[in-house]
Parts: sequence; C-alpha cells; structure tokens
Amino acid sequence: MQTRENDKNAGSFRRFCAYIKSQIHPIPVIAIGVFWIAASLIAGTACLSRALTGLPCPACGISRAVIALLSGNFRQSVSFYPLLLPAVLFVGVDVSAKFSNNRAANFYNKHANKARLGFVMLIFAVYLVRMLLLFPHTEPMVYNWFSVVGRVIKA
Repeated sequence: MQTRENDKNAGSFRRFCAYIKSQIHPIPVIAIGVFWIAASLIAGTACLSRALTGLPCPACGISRAVIALLSGNFRQSVSFYPLLLPAVLFVGVDVSAKFSNNRAANFYNKHANKARLGFVMLIFAVYLVRMLLLFPHTEPMVYNWFSVVGRVIKA
C-alpha cells in the first residue's frame, strides 16, 4: 500500500516537472532577464514598472514583504504587501490541484479560471486602495524619479 502511494506521488512530481519544463522557454527568459538587469541599473530598482513609469506596480512591496516575513516580522510584512499570505496559499492550492486527482481537486480545476480571475481582481482592488491611501508618501508606494518617465519629466 505504501509503495503505491509513493509511486503515485512520484508520478505527480514527474508530471509537475514536465509541465514546468514545457512552459519555460529559454530565449524569452533570457531577454526579459537582460532587460530587467538594464532597467535595474538605469533606474535603481528591480521592478520594471517602477523603472519605466516610476509608478509602483500591483505587486509592489512583495519582495520586502517576503523578507520581513522570513525575518519574523509579520506586521511589517502585511504592511508591505497585504496579500502575500493569501497569494502563497492560492498558488499552493492552484499547483496542488493541477497535479492531484481527487474530488476537491477536480472541483477546483473546473472552476480554476474563475478563481484566478477573482484573485487577480482582488489584487487590483487592493492595489487601488493602496494607491489611494499610501501613494506617494509611504514606502513602497512612492514615485521613482529615476525612472525613464521620471527623468523625462524632470528634463
């Protein structure tokens, strides 16, 4: 019984690895990486949105939130990006349902696109609230004057 379950888990992991390999194409990844590094060097930020427009993106603060959470500072993590834990939970459920084969996973897979759309709408709703309440005076929701657009405006 135990070996069948191990074989089943190994099969799920193999399917997961094959899926990841099929979705990642090296040339676009390299091109995006080069562009990202160039934008980071020019604008002083790793966020492409802030590097180009100067405006924070909907995921602005997520890196800081992860670092704060890993440092044990939960309150600061939530202030940097309020949807970090729900996003991690959502991605975990999404990935596990894709490679599981039980009733709950089948139900989720039928409605996955609706769930993803709902979560994206939640991300943009939180972004809008953060922009209205925090922009431009509270980190990380501040304007980057070293961005491409910021430099044009200043010139």
